Amino acid sequence: MAFIGLVLLLFAFTVRRVTGDIAHPATVFPAVWGVILVLIQTAQPLGYYGVGAPALLLFLAGSLAFSFGSLAGGSLTRRIKVTNAGQGLALDFRKLAAFALLLHACMVPLWWQEVQELTNGADNLLSFAFQLRIKSVYDELTVGALVGNYLVAGFIFVPVFALGVMQGRVGMPITLLVALPWIVTNLLTNGRSTLVQLVLAVIYLRILQPKPMSTRVLAGMIGLFCLIFGAGAVLVGKGGIDADSSSAESLKLIVMNFFDYALQGPILFSSYLDNPSSINPSWDPFRAFCLAAQKVGMCEPGPLHQDFLYFGRSPEQIGNVYSIFLSTFPKYGALGTLLILGTCGLWAGYHHQRWRQGSSLFHAIVASFLFAAIVLSIFLDSFFPLANFLLKVALASMLLPVFFGARQTPTATVGAS
Repeated sequence: MAFIGLVLLLFAFTVRRVTGDIAHPATVFPAVWGVILVLIQTAQPLGYYGVGAPALLLFLAGSLAFSFGSLAGGSLTRRIKVTNAGQGLALDFRKLAAFALLLHACMVPLWWQEVQELTNGADNLLSFAFQLRIKSVYDELTVGALVGNYLVAGFIFVPVFALGVMQGRVGMPITLLVALPWIVTNLLTNGRSTLVQLVLAVIYLRILQPKPMSTRVLAGMIGLFCLIFGAGAVLVGKGGIDADSSSAESLKLIVMNFFDYALQGPILFSSYLDNPSSINPSWDPFRAFCLAAQKVGMCEPGPLHQDFLYFGRSPEQIGNVYSIFLSTFPKYGALGTLLILGTCGLWAGYHHQRWRQGSSLFHAIVASFLFAAIVLSIFLDSFFPLANFLLKVALASMLLPVFFGARQTPTATVGAS
C-alpha cells in the first residue's frame, strides 16, 4: 500500500513540476490517493484492514488515467491566453446581497414548515437533525422542490460571494450574513457531505487567486471544514457521539470519525473486489441521467446506500462507502473504469484551465466542484452526479450578470468593516 501510495505521490510531484500548477486535477487526484494509501498503511496498528493487490493496481491505473485525461483536457484550451482567474466576475454585490437576504426571508420560514412536518415536531436540535437524516436515508423523504432548489442555490451564491471577498469586491460581514442561513439549513437538511464539498470548492477558488494565501486565511478555511465536519457528526450521533459526551471525548470521536471516513473507501472497495458477493453494488456514475429517465419510465436507479462491511477489526469499524471505483467497476469492468475516469479527468482539466484563463463564472463553479469531487473520490463518486446541479449553475451564470451585472468597477468594498 505504502509503495503504491508513494508512487502516486511521486507522479503527482512530477506533474506539479511540469504544469507549475498545484491545483491542477492531474496533480490533485494522484496526490489524494497517494496520501490515503500511505495513511491506510500507517493506520494498520489501529485495527484498519489493508488494501489488496488487485485494488491497488486498479487505483494506480485509475489515477494515471484520470491524470492523463486532465492533461489532455487542459491542452484543449492551449490557444486561449492565460490571465488572472476571476476577470469575468463583474457583479453588483450590493444588489446581489439584497436579493439573497430577501430570498432567505421568504424561504427560511417555508423550509422550517416543511422540515417540522418531516420531523414530527422534534423537541430539540439533535433529535431534529437525526430525524431529518433518517427520513432522507431510509424513507427517501425530503423537502419539496421549491425549498430544495433554495438549498441548492446556496451552493452557487456562496462561492460567488467567496470570490467577491477574495477579489475585494464585498466584505466578510455581508458574505457571512448571506452564507450562514444556507450553511445552517443545508447542514440540518442534507448533513455535512454537501457542505464539505462546498468548503473544498471555496478552498480551490482561493488557491487559484493571484494573491498568496496567508496562514490566517488557510487556518480559517481548515477551521471551517473541521467545524462543519464536527457539527455534522454531533448532530446525527456519528461515531458514538451523543449529548452526554464530554468535550474531550467528543473531539476524540470526531477525529476518529474523520479518519474512518477518509480511509474506509479504498479498504471496503478492496474487500468487495476480493469477495464480490459480499454486497450488491448499485452505484452508477450515470445515476443522474437515470433519475431523469425514470420520470418517463425508461430507467430505474438502484439504491443509493450500499450494504455495510467492516473496514477494521473493531465492531465500530463498519461502513458503506466504497470510493469512486465502486461506481464504475462492477458494471463497466476495468477498461470501462479507466475510460470513465479518463473522461472525468478530461472534463475537470478543461474547466480548470478555462478558469485559470480568466473565463466565466460558470467555469469557476464547475471547476471548483469538480476539484471537490476529486478530493472526495476516496469514498464516493460526485462527478457525473453533479449533472443536474451544473445545469442550474449554467442557468445562474447566464442570469446573474443580466440582473446583477456591475455597470462599472466598484471603487469600494461592499459591506467592509
